[in-house]
Amino acid sequence: MKEKLRLPDKVHVTAVAAIGPNRELGMGDGLPWGRVKEDMKFFRDLTMCGVVLMGRVTFDGIVKAIGGPLPGRDCVVLSTTQHSCGEHGTTNKRRLVFTDDLSDWASWFDTSRPVFVVGGAAIYNLMLPQCAELALTHISADICGPADCFFPDYSVEFMPFSEKTLSDKATCKFYTRTSVVYRQFHEAVDKLCRSKFGMGWQELCGDQDPLLAAFHSILTPEEFVADWGEKYDLAFLDGSG
Repeated sequence: MKEKLRLPDKVHVTAVAAIGPNRELGMGDGLPWGRVKEDMKFFRDLTMCGVVLMGRVTFDGIVKAIGGPLPGRDCVVLSTTQHSCGEHGTTNKRRLVFTDDLSDWASWFDTSRPVFVVGGAAIYNLMLPQCAELALTHISADICGPADCFFPDYSVEFMPFSEKTLSDKATCKFYTRTSVVYRQFHEAVDKLCRSKFGMGWQELCGDQDPLLAAFHSILTPEEFVADWGEKYDLAFLDGSG
């Protein structure tokens, strides 16, 4: 990634999108499913008072639809042709930045403020490596039409941790990076091993490490430790054998 498009490490970035069953994202200048009002309300509530980051085509589409930038949110538009920093809104003015360089981010915003990447497809592809979380509204197949752009594949790097039903046609799922959850799983297993066997996970497993496979299964840390202990006959370590 170009360094000038890298956000400060402290910034928490979430990609927000509505997608179809095959990651459909858009068709022409519209959505493959038209408007789903419950998702629109969810998007508004989630991003309100945050900083939204988008491409020029997405920005122009929003202005065309509602007559201006998203109200109540600071807006950064990635553009190679326009560079400016101003304000929008009549009351509670918000910042509106056009730029192709994010290196000055800390001079525009407090780095503790959440940032929401809101499209389009090229911007999702560009910014996904910097996203800590995804908030994806999954649209039902029966209202999803054809698409000409798609959300990038996130299946390896992210895993769901919660969901919220918006309607019978839309469910939002929140995803976090797999590496974060795996680290939490690893720490929980290590703690259980020390408690049960008096040794850490790495001391017990040596060169063998079935932990990653277990992580991708449905086992909890407790189930994994019990199952692994039986398989490798570790009962003697806690005095039960």
